[in-house]
Amino acid sequence: MVGKKIDLTGQRFGRWTVIKKSEPDKWRHSSWFCKCDCGNEKIVSQYNLKRKTSESCGCLMRERTSKANKLDVTNKRFGKLIAIRDSGIKQDRTTKWICKCDCGNETIVSVSHLNSGHTVSCGCFMKEESAKRIYCNYKQMLEKKYGKSLVEGTSLPSLTSKIPSNNKSGVKGVYFNKQKNAWSSAIKFKGERKYLGTFQNKQDAINARKEAEDKYFKPILEKYSNQGVE
Repeated sequence: MVGKKIDLTGQRFGRWTVIKKSEPDKWRHSSWFCKCDCGNEKIVSQYNLKRKTSESCGCLMRERTSKANKLDVTNKRFGKLIAIRDSGIKQDRTTKWICKCDCGNETIVSVSHLNSGHTVSCGCFMKEESAKRIYCNYKQMLEKKYGKSLVEGTSLPSLTSKIPSNNKSGVKGVYFNKQKNAWSSAIKFKGERKYLGTFQNKQDAINARKEAEDKYFKPILEKYSNQGVE
């Protein structure tokens, strides 16, 4: 069955007015010879016209950018960013502003990215969201594996588990670092590995691990041992 032919002649799409049918583009998409309100003419694919991914010869975007560049956004908030001042830098015809993030960092962002919501922080927001996803995935994995023994995002059995057979120090989290020719100490709590330091003396590394266990493990073990959670 042959599809019905579409005639867009005379129709408007944004600033384009369709003049006549053109040869298909290199992807064999139907294309049309169009005239922009500013007078420029161009061949545009039917797909881009209907999806509104092309609304002009480029003049509309230039006007929008020019208008945005003239806006004074001083002290305005965009997500976690507050615009401080115009940086004096222009890139791709877009003014860049010096902004201060809620986390304290300063960053330079184009005004177009601020207005569109493309940039909402110095980068810390993405890191926070990524950390949340990682923690959520880790928590779901633990819930599936340990069930009711999972409390406050950590597994109680993992806090008191036996020393791995390949451990040569005799203490969990303490290992000999060949690169540094010293003993290193670390602890894992709620899915996060915390590095405690490197020590020439093995006992110092063990002491660091014991102190960390008292800080992270002891309170939660004492809290839930009284509640009958195993």
